[in-house]
Parts: sequence; C-alpha cells; structure tokens
Amino acid sequence: MGLIVILQLAGRCALSVTFETLATVMRAESDAQPFALDLKGPGGGPILSETRETATALATTLIERQGRSMEVALMPVNRGNLRQGYAAARRGEAGLQRALRTAFSRYGTGHLA
Repeated sequence: MGLIVILQLAGRCALSVTFETLATVMRAESDAQPFALDLKGPGGGPILSETRETATALATTLIERQGRSMEVALMPVNRGNLRQGYAAARRGEAGLQRALRTAFSRYGTGHLA
C-alpha cells in the first residue's frame, strides 16, 4: 500500500494519532497489506490475499463455514483493549509517550512490559 493512501486513511480515520504511530501499528498488524488476514488458533498465521474479492471469499469460508477466528484489516486493533491498557499504563507512568508504549506492549503481549 502506498504512502499517499496511508496518509489519506490517516487523515480520514485517525486525526488525533500521529502518522508515525499509525504506520508502526499498521506494519506490525498487517505489514501494510490491505487484504491481509491473520488466522487465529491451530494452523493459523498470516494469509496475504492479492485482491479484496479473494480475501473476502476466504474470510467468509473460514469464519462462516469453519467457525475460525481471524483478524481482518490494515490495523485490526481492538480499541477497547487498547484503551484499557492505556488507562492502566497512564495510572502508573509519568509520561504520555511511555504510557502509549506500555499500552501497545500490553496489547500485543497480554502483559505490561
């Protein structure tokens, strides 16, 4: 996905988040692949589809027919979980940037770093 498209998405979807933060999360979550799927559970892992149609068909099959769990999108971050992690980190951290880093670490690993 090109830089221009990422900047456009950031401008429409996340005005209060720095581009650097968005780009970092996007790289970690989907490697900036717009049709990335991340299959959870046994035999899971990233699946890179070439087209929206392919990704949609595969996700439909895996979720609806096989009952599998997956993350879909450029930045499949659960904002409720991230918000809880940030609030908890903010209570224990002096700086906003450190609290944000701690929140992402907690989100990604399940425990505070």
